[in-house]
Amino acid sequence: MSELFNEIKTPEITNKLSAGEFETIFNINIWSRYDEDRELGEMLWFCKYLNKAGLTSYIDELFYDSKADLCVIKLIELDQEEIQTSYEVEAIRVMAQLTIAQFDINGIIGHRNPYLSNTLKVVI
Repeated sequence: MSELFNEIKTPEITNKLSAGEFETIFNINIWSRYDEDRELGEMLWFCKYLNKAGLTSYIDELFYDSKADLCVIKLIELDQEEIQTSYEVEAIRVMAQLTIAQFDINGIIGHRNPYLSNTLKVVI
């Protein structure tokens, strides 16, 4: 188990499902292949931003593939047109740029934007 992230030390985590896999108060399961604190922290910050914007219902789960250093953001079922034209999906992508080093949303790879993540601060 992660030393920093668990249901006792982290109030956003409600239950440990398996090694590196947790349920959160945001109704989004997060998991890190190797139970890495940095990855879990990035995903929790992402969930906090989503929650503040009211967008948690668009996310099915988050999986951080530690070997690839890639967070896979699994959206709920949306058709391709909704994904391409949705302001909500674009907002989710921006929140990922603020919080996650490298991510995949529906096959499109993105990276943390150091300018955005260092200058924009969202009050949570």
